[in-house]
Amino acid sequence: MYCTSFAQQVKTGQTVSAIKEGDFNRTEEYCLIVGTSKLFSQKVTIDVDFGQERKWMSRMRLVDEKGQPITLESMVDALNYMNGYGWEFVNAYTITMGNTNVYHFLLKRPFNGSEN
Repeated sequence: MYCTSFAQQVKTGQTVSAIKEGDFNRTEEYCLIVGTSKLFSQKVTIDVDFGQERKWMSRMRLVDEKGQPITLESMVDALNYMNGYGWEFVNAYTITMGNTNVYHFLLKRPFNGSEN
């Protein structure tokens, strides 16, 4: 159903960027956990991309109810944390920049139309 609707929108000349959230029925939502290794440490700095708009060069950290950054010890710790909110692991890849590894974990969960 999604492919048919999407194909019809493209066929009529509408670009992908012009398709708004209400124009189709999403069944899943995705997020990307990005972990950057710290120098001389096994710990990682973790940012989460939910696909939201953000300022250039800004970091997207998880925060608690008081607005304080949540400390996660590793990428597995981040996976366990996110799984507690219904997110499932999809795929992972690593990019090495110089001596720094940047880990990317793609997650998904069923879309229910509201933010959690």
